[in-house]
Amino acid sequence: MVGSEAVATSAEIARLANIDRAVVSNWRRRYEDFPQPVGGTTASPLFSLDQIENWLRVNKPKVRLSAEGRVWQELKTLGDDLRLSQVLTATGLFLRHIKVGEWPRLAALPDEALEIAVAREIRRSAEGRAGFPESLPSGTASLLRAVADLAAVEGEARLFEFFATRFLEAHQRSFAASPSALATLMVSLVGKDSRTVLDPACGTGTLLVAANAPGRQLLGQELDSDLAQLAAVRLALITDQRRVLPGDALRADAFSGDLVDAVVCNPPFNERDWGHDELAADSRWEYGLPPRMESELAWVQHALAHVKPGGRVVVLMPVTAASRRSGRRIRAELIRRGALRAVIGVPSSIASTAGIPAHLWLLRRPAPSSRLDPTVLFSEVGSEAEIESIVAMWERYQRDPDASQPDGCVVPLLDLLDDETDVTPTRHLVSTVVKPSDLLSLVAEIEEQLRQMHELLPTNFEVLPSRTAFSLTTIADLANVGALTVGRPGKAEEIWGEPGDLVVSLGGERLDVQVLDQRASIASPQQLIKVNRQVADPHFLAGFLRSVHNHSPAGGSSTGVRRDLRRAVSARLPTLADQRVYGTLFQRAEELRASLHTVAAKGEALARMMVDGLVEGHLPDSGGRKTSEM
Repeated sequence: MVGSEAVATSAEIARLANIDRAVVSNWRRRYEDFPQPVGGTTASPLFSLDQIENWLRVNKPKVRLSAEGRVWQELKTLGDDLRLSQVLTATGLFLRHIKVGEWPRLAALPDEALEIAVAREIRRSAEGRAGFPESLPSGTASLLRAVADLAAVEGEARLFEFFATRFLEAHQRSFAASPSALATLMVSLVGKDSRTVLDPACGTGTLLVAANAPGRQLLGQELDSDLAQLAAVRLALITDQRRVLPGDALRADAFSGDLVDAVVCNPPFNERDWGHDELAADSRWEYGLPPRMESELAWVQHALAHVKPGGRVVVLMPVTAASRRSGRRIRAELIRRGALRAVIGVPSSIASTAGIPAHLWLLRRPAPSSRLDPTVLFSEVGSEAEIESIVAMWERYQRDPDASQPDGCVVPLLDLLDDETDVTPTRHLVSTVVKPSDLLSLVAEIEEQLRQMHELLPTNFEVLPSRTAFSLTTIADLANVGALTVGRPGKAEEIWGEPGDLVVSLGGERLDVQVLDQRASIASPQQLIKVNRQVADPHFLAGFLRSVHNHSPAGGSSTGVRRDLRRAVSARLPTLADQRVYGTLFQRAEELRASLHTVAAKGEALARMMVDGLVEGHLPDSGGRKTSEM
């Protein structure tokens, strides 16, 4: 990095300009005057954003860099990876001053005086915490004014959430963060009536931000003091009813003795040094001393100790916590005393930024006079679209714990208290009631799919166009003549494809090629081919890429070398009219293949439902009796 100049990688430039990364790479190759790197490495060079903006102004006047993203890159320049959280926290404190009306006074100061005054205000707002300098670097005043200008348009809280999101994306490998969909689900499960909500391992405050509501008090504790400061600033910009404290919640509980309405928690998994020995006699272990290797069970009991009788707890747990032998006694006690109310499976796409599935344990602190509910609910979230239905099911279940649930399975307590006390959702969901109406509905879907498939079947091969074999070329050659461009996102990045672009997966014996019909994000390891529609038909290219010319018996390479999409074979492009004739036929063949797969999948589901229904005694025989009555 050169001085304090704001810099960005090619991927960051593409994101700032809302274009594909491949476009930036193409500019570097095609334009001799494209700015040269000012730092970084050969594999990941850094470019001056000032130089990039000047180049765009001359060569691509319609392309603009995002103002918020531009400011974020400058904030990143002020702090390296170790200090970025402090820079972001200072930015949040500055935005807090703007929010309370201090900016007009500060804005009138000359630049040098502004930098001194803002540094002083930040240190005072941080209440003497370490990490904030006596003065800001020379030249920071322009950045402060840019932040203030953006806040006037976007709002202080919304702007800071943008910065916080970028920070979490940049550090997703350094610490576990709760994805927004997970935060929405967990907060929804504690209910709207909870007036006080605690997160004892709050990280950067994502769960508490999601929990913010009028009149609700938010409490948090975080071991990492830098993250605790960041969480406190995030909350300060959206509510006055908050309190976030640093420290180890298990060893040094900052809210000892406080009882709240609800606890939400995404604790660290698989911690060995959580305080097993020094906390052995702690009063929080009401359901048993957590095993040394099961810190998650300590967090569960810590959460239960902090809610009022009848209070709700939602904790994200590793899937292994549902069945580990070492934790069986505590699981059994949680079930026996009515504390564990539900376990919901969460897919990796929702559970974590690391792509690891998990479970949500939903608990309630038993009230002395309340009756023991006789069941535990099990369910699974399939996608973000199912979050509302899962929450609705949870609310129905709490009103009537004996009623069956269409999207879950209600299991009697005694059925769980065996030698394993396994609370893995999939173990119990196999007993879900199979209704004859569900079978009939699936049969109707299969019949409709078969009808559509019949229309796709070729009936007269003589009408197919006849011609000699095509002359072949490579994707690289087609790219060189401007018929297409090839892009590949990095491991932690995504690029965007437009309608008519091709998404290619290289893993199988034949290339898996999808022609996009709407704008979509493409993530590694998929690759994107952007098609020049003026000279090439997307379905024509897709057909050749799927063909035997790109067949690889080893599913890529017998030598272990990764397949190179640019070496894949296609036809030298005939006239666009001829391409479209073949493209239509290729498209029809692909629709037939997809339809066959759909019918096979639904047929498999139908057969399994029939077997499960017969085994469980849910299906009637020809005389109208259920199989269990025979």
